[in-house]
This record gives sequence, structure tokens and C-alpha cells, in this order.
Amino acid sequence: MLINATQHSQPPHSVPEVDQLVTQHSQPAHKVYPYGLASSGSRLRHIALGIVFAWFLVGGIAHFLLPHTFAQIVPPAVPWPLAAVYISGLLELIGAAALIPARSRRWAGWGLMLLTIAVTPANVYMWQHAERFPEVAPWLLLLRLPLQLVLLLAIVVGTQTRK
Repeated sequence: MLINATQHSQPPHSVPEVDQLVTQHSQPAHKVYPYGLASSGSRLRHIALGIVFAWFLVGGIAHFLLPHTFAQIVPPAVPWPLAAVYISGLLELIGAAALIPARSRRWAGWGLMLLTIAVTPANVYMWQHAERFPEVAPWLLLLRLPLQLVLLLAIVVGTQTRK
């Protein structure tokens, strides 16, 4: 006996729950948002990426404009403080530039995380010897330390996407 499929509201093999799942998962992988806005997670990633880029671009430039100021905060155990300032400034600029192309962003993030950790002793030194930096309030020097953690988090959010 032949069954005319047009007589049924659903195909003979249709199960409503399966049809609903198929419909849900056959939607595009991304949603289209008005005015080109991305999802909130993507927006947060772009904001974090922008902050990280600006931080290292401005910081890198500052290392070359004010090298002796930066050399003052290099702990005495580090040889050639001025060279350390120029090298860290150059690495900051390279890291910022490497954030621009998506293909190098993940590796740039890893490099900037390592660089941030590497320069943390200078921030600790500055806080421990606040009397050498009377132009900066001691509480600001202390605040820099947890801000390093916030910066590391921003680097992760902005550059380390799941694959």
C-alpha cells in the first residue's frame, strides 16, 4: 500500500523532538546582530584586546621617550638597566603590533603575558622603595600589583580563544 506523503502534516518518519533539534542546530553558527554588534563575549574580547593593545603601544613608546625614568625602577640586581628598558619597550611594541593580525594574536598574547610577569619585579621594587619615587603616592604603587593581574586577565580574554 502506497501512502501519499502530502496527506500527512509531517513526513511519515518524523518525530517532533528530532525535528526541533534539527531545526535548532541547522541555524547559522553565528547570529546577526543589529548595527554590526557582536555577542557580549565577543564584545568583551574586543574591548580587552583594545585595552591590551593600547597599554603596550603607549607603554612601549614611553620606554623610548622616558628611558631614564623607567631605568630608575629597574631593580639593582638587573644588569644594564637602560638596555633592559629599551629591550622591554621594544618587546612591548612588537607584542602590540603582533596583536593586530588574528593569526599572530594568540602567540602575541603568550609573549605579552610572559613579558608582564618578567617586569613585575620592577613594580615590586618600586613599591618596596616608595621613598625613591615621592612623586607617586605609595597606595598607587601598591595598586599597580593587582593591576598586573587584571592586565594578565585582559591579555587572556583578548588573545586566547578556544579552538
